[in-house]
Amino acid sequence: MKPVLPNMAPTIGASIGAARKGVAFNVMSTLVDWEREDLFHWPFDRMVACLSPLTRHLTMRADYGLREYTVYLRREPLPYG
Repeated sequence: MKPVLPNMAPTIGASIGAARKGVAFNVMSTLVDWEREDLFHWPFDRMVACLSPLTRHLTMRADYGLREYTVYLRREPLPYG
């Protein structure tokens, strides 16, 4: 599923531009025993390198017991407090 990667940043960038607050999406982790060819496994470091030019407000969640993670990209930072 390698052809997906070149389209990720432009597609997600367009989504952020159209969103009021941000976007969220799931991808498969590479921290698994095996990878399936029909799923998109995206390593954390490559994902951050690809998406950090789009926004500085990036959160990854991988704490819900599945072999995937959710990426949250926000237009503005979350409020503190």
